[in-house]
Amino acid sequence: SHSIHVTFAINQYTIIATAVGNGSIGPSGNVSVNFGANQKFVITPDTGFTILDVLADSVSVGGTSTYTFVNVTTNHRIQASFAQINYPPTAPRLTSPADRDTFNLASVPTPLNFIWQASTDPNNQDTLLYTLKASGPGLDTTVSGLSGTSEALDLTSRLKAGATYLWTVSVTDGHTVVASPDTFSFTIKFTTGAKDERNRIPKEYALYQNYPNPFNPLTRIQFDLPRQSVVTMKLYNLLGEEMATLVDHQTMNAGVQVVTLDGSNYSSGIYFYRLSADGPNGGAFVSLRKLILLK
Repeated sequence: SHSIHVTFAINQYTIIATAVGNGSIGPSGNVSVNFGANQKFVITPDTGFTILDVLADSVSVGGTSTYTFVNVTTNHRIQASFAQINYPPTAPRLTSPADRDTFNLASVPTPLNFIWQASTDPNNQDTLLYTLKASGPGLDTTVSGLSGTSEALDLTSRLKAGATYLWTVSVTDGHTVVASPDTFSFTIKFTTGAKDERNRIPKEYALYQNYPNPFNPLTRIQFDLPRQSVVTMKLYNLLGEEMATLVDHQTMNAGVQVVTLDGSNYSSGIYFYRLSADGPNGGAFVSLRKLILLK
């Protein structure tokens, strides 16, 4: 007589699960799975990172946060990789020429310097590049790939008297393009030569942007008086504190007037100059503009 006893065991397979970079996969390592069973994996990026890709048996299944091997009948591999989340840069803010600046065609700065505030980017490894666009009658200029926050353009031969021009800036970190929320304008108002300009009798009051701007230490401020007026011009800091009186309740004849400001005794920063002019008929003109002192 004999006897025979047979014992069976279910086949088991191994799934090798790995995570590359800043994140994890669970379960991880060599995971044993019974024949015909399902095995789910959960992929979790670290804070500030995202799932770049998941490879199941060397085949990409995308940036999924879970993956399941169904009806396992052989060995498998799964690998998750991660990348830092890209945050867009902040929008650049325009500075100079200031919005609604007015230039005399005969004295437009050559070159005209466009200045904006730098953008910031939480992703320190990103390189920020700016694009400047200026447009208007006879002008359609785009300058890309700028790493700084200013660009000088020689526009003398392309600007037209009486025309208004627009300019703006955008920034890219290589992933996202962010435009400035502002589009500034400047106007070319007169065609007279520099010599004749001082003899011109204006038709209306006007206060112009100082030139040069930014400046160090001297700058000129031009304003128009269509009639004899009592003029006061004062300089203020960002807090609204009075810094200087440039013209003190002075009676000035009609014409083009120029005041020179010496910033030698002031620190670098943004200031405001305010013109008030009282005409003989009781009418009053008041205008405020911003200037930048850079040392």
